[in-house]
Amino acid sequence: LYFIFIFLPLTVFLVWIVPQKAKKTVLVLISFLFYAWGNPRNLLFLLGSILFNYMTGIQMGMLREQGREDEPLRILHIQGTDGATAQIMRSRALDEAVEVHPSWEIVAKLPGEYTEAKSYELVRDFLQRGEQIDVVYSENDNMSFGAIRALEEAGIPYGGEGGVMILSFDAVRDALRFCLEGKINLCVECNPLHGPRVASLIRQLDAGEQPAKETYVDETFFSSNTITEEMIEARDY
Repeated sequence: LYFIFIFLPLTVFLVWIVPQKAKKTVLVLISFLFYAWGNPRNLLFLLGSILFNYMTGIQMGMLREQGREDEPLRILHIQGTDGATAQIMRSRALDEAVEVHPSWEIVAKLPGEYTEAKSYELVRDFLQRGEQIDVVYSENDNMSFGAIRALEEAGIPYGGEGGVMILSFDAVRDALRFCLEGKINLCVECNPLHGPRVASLIRQLDAGEQPAKETYVDETFFSSNTITEEMIEARDY
């Protein structure tokens, strides 16, 4: 009843009175409020979904730059541990991208379990069946390393232009080196540096201060077309 008689009318009123160019922004903010009202964790889940969808959009932009966005693409999806938050969100981002691109096809989903060895074995066996792929979508760098090893053994070109595109998550230093060398086309960061933030929160609590209820970690992405040696050297991990 609260939603029907208060929240919904208020939403309609606000959207009606704001200028046209602000209507979408208002709707987004109201959506955030709606999801956070029942449980603040819902908002974090929504923001995570938006972030990964944005990163997928960046990946689609790379395909567009190479003139491959609308061509048929056979995608090999290497998934992390089933049920892990990162696995759920990264898988969802790809599934949603495929839904809006009828010419894209996920030819297989392999349970790489976030390890290089498992990914290597699965991709090796997959390629030995004669399967053809255009993209490897790997949910972490370790699995990307395993997939790359399998591609090399099979003599299949990858990275650069014209080869199998490698899209990877985490952006550890070794993966960024691969990106610089053109072996990985795109690295999406997952910043692990939470320790200093946790220590800062503990110090605030010890001092009787009230820390912010939510903090956010800055993250970015790295493209083989734009990454530099200086960018890698500036990383903290």
